[in-house]
Amino acid sequence: MKQVQIIKAMQALNNLAAQALPIKSACAIHRLRVQLRPAWDFQQEEEDKLLGKLKPTIDPDGNLDFKTPEDAQKYRELLKELGAMDAEGNTLPEGFTIQPVTLPLRAMDGIQITANEVEALEGFVTFMEE
Repeated sequence: MKQVQIIKAMQALNNLAAQALPIKSACAIHRLRVQLRPAWDFQQEEEDKLLGKLKPTIDPDGNLDFKTPEDAQKYRELLKELGAMDAEGNTLPEGFTIQPVTLPLRAMDGIQITANEVEALEGFVTFMEE
């Protein structure tokens, strides 16, 4: 599994974690986030190191503004390399396997989630119709 897959799944899980859910669903999401947290933390640390080296400014909309186009390109390339890493054995333990969480769709009534987030959760969360 690639680092980028975990990061996208964590972003979607963080959205779900911020929603009011039935206790079983909330606990299942929490446990999954705990399992994936080492990869998330690693990503954050590496991005912070990179930003510390390149020192971009942040515009009012929260976008990064690099001093040169070369710095922006370097940032994109290094993020791409980071995302392409195999997470297993690097940011997650060797032999790590995801135990997908099953969430009943009826428990998701009123929850806002995008189709992109549903896609990012494939292999991590199974939405079950009852």
